[in-house]
Amino acid sequence: MFRQWRGQDGIPTLVLAGPDEFPADVGEDAEGRLAPMVRKAYDLLRVDDGYLSGAAAAWFRDHAGGAPAGFREVGGQPATRVHAVAGRKVAVVFLPALPKPWEDPTPALAAQAVRAGIAAQERADLVIGVAAWGGLGERRYLAELGQAFHILLGGGIGTGFDGVVDGAAPSLLWSRPDMEGRSVNVVDVLAWPERAQGRPQPRHWIVGMDISVRQVPLKDAVEPDPVVEAVVGTVPAAR
Repeated sequence: MFRQWRGQDGIPTLVLAGPDEFPADVGEDAEGRLAPMVRKAYDLLRVDDGYLSGAAAAWFRDHAGGAPAGFREVGGQPATRVHAVAGRKVAVVFLPALPKPWEDPTPALAAQAVRAGIAAQERADLVIGVAAWGGLGERRYLAELGQAFHILLGGGIGTGFDGVVDGAAPSLLWSRPDMEGRSVNVVDVLAWPERAQGRPQPRHWIVGMDISVRQVPLKDAVEPDPVVEAVVGTVPAAR
């Protein structure tokens, strides 16, 4: 599936992995039995930019010799990385992590995120925010985040959905993957934001016209990759 999206169909693709991908994110596998296998599998997926909680980073560091390729640890500060896609530049800003997953983002945290997004506009043609603030926390600050980001990929506690443009932020496409990791959200950007004064301008997205979204369930209809399947089959027996 990822190989197809990576350009074999002629469509440039940026593969992002959001929060809550790993056992350590939910307090599982403290002994690290799965860590080496998980790292190998994610290395094969060749994620372009992956969100790594402090717990997951420590899990990989202690039990697998380091994180999968492309992943970076997210802490209390926003972190930006710029990617080249189709001759353009796309900034991915990981929003600051919440002190506790069940806590709400504060106005100060939201202001930090907005400043990071606005700063990234100077370096990119499209700015994507990736958050683990939970559905309610993200919705609370949609209007503010819409000033800085073109797309917000949410995460954490809350319902998953393919993508919406909310009236509070008409220039922000908000998408939330399934919390249990049972699907992949696909966002197709069909038109780039226009540039003016050295930065991309807000674009009032019309879903189905200049941007499209879909949630692909990871069911039997998705053909498994035999190389990844072989790695998954190397899980050591529980002690």
